[in-house]
Amino acid sequence: MKFPGMHRLDAYVAKTCVGSFIVCFFFIMGLTIVFDLLLRLDSILKHLYEIQTRHPELGFGYHTIFEFYIYLAPFIFMLVGPFITVTAAMFAVTRLMGSNEIGPMLFCGRSISRILLPVFLMGLFSAGLMVVVREYVLPDLLTVKDDLWDALNEGKVDRVENDIITELPGGNTLFLDELRPTRNEMEGMRLYLQEPNGHVHGLVMATSGTWFEDGDRGAGWYLVQGRTTNFTSKIASDLPFLSTDANPGLHPESLRKQLKDRRGLLDLSYSDLARMVRAHPAVNAYTVYLHYHITYPLANLILLLLALPFGLRFERGSKTERIFFALVICGAYLVTDSVTRNMGTGGFLHPVIASWFPTVLFGSLGAVMYDSVRT
Repeated sequence: MKFPGMHRLDAYVAKTCVGSFIVCFFFIMGLTIVFDLLLRLDSILKHLYEIQTRHPELGFGYHTIFEFYIYLAPFIFMLVGPFITVTAAMFAVTRLMGSNEIGPMLFCGRSISRILLPVFLMGLFSAGLMVVVREYVLPDLLTVKDDLWDALNEGKVDRVENDIITELPGGNTLFLDELRPTRNEMEGMRLYLQEPNGHVHGLVMATSGTWFEDGDRGAGWYLVQGRTTNFTSKIASDLPFLSTDANPGLHPESLRKQLKDRRGLLDLSYSDLARMVRAHPAVNAYTVYLHYHITYPLANLILLLLALPFGLRFERGSKTERIFFALVICGAYLVTDSVTRNMGTGGFLHPVIASWFPTVLFGSLGAVMYDSVRT
């Protein structure tokens, strides 16, 4: 199939890129999963046996390992996506250069940028795919992935979070003695209700609570010995039900995301992080990772600009040497990105500068290097 305006040469280069991308996608994804499994295999088998012995009703088996990596695969793609793109591009360009096909295209009057347009469209596709997966796929898989991770890597089928203090969207502060995310149960709840000016005007307390999506009163927490107190009027009353429609920050999924550590922020969607930034603008990590999730897909294009000039050298020389230098400069970008991100979360750099500095610096360097390619 050809698109309007697509030349036969475009179709040929695009076919080469698509083939390389598919091969590299399955190879790098498969290799990453195999390495991860080999590193964790002893621990996984140990915990799997313990769970099968203690909780046979859960139906855990070897198929659970396969299921876990199916759920984990999109999260792995979010980490290795740019590597898949640049590896596929280098293979495609090396193949075209090795068969001496780029030279004749140049002699036909095409610029190198026009010849490699399908390569950059491949990078744009990979970047867009990463954005779509993060916003629309990861949120639906996050809970199951975390539960399977806890079970297979830590042997926890009933995870318990103790002594929780977290600020909810809107400024309310939640204290919990215990939270069981898997069962949607909590104990020892104190919810301090706060006005926009910072004044605490009320308190909700309960000895325990269970969240039901389809309970008699609707979706929310069904409380045991729940009471609400208004500090202004000094009136207290029983509160058997706390709606999550009126308090979205109390939804179990919101609480899970609130409790994720900085490493866990890599798993959150743009919408989740944007809400967290609005609710907690002083937390640098939230702002850093929101912008990082915007800049990292751009690495698909930046790594192409950095690596392709090494693959497009027409002078004689070692291909291995060219690939080595391409990997070094791409690695320098990723190291710089990691260092500035940590400086941003630690408060040493402004969060926005920390997220965008490597993209601007290496993007500019890549543009200069690509423009200087001799044809």
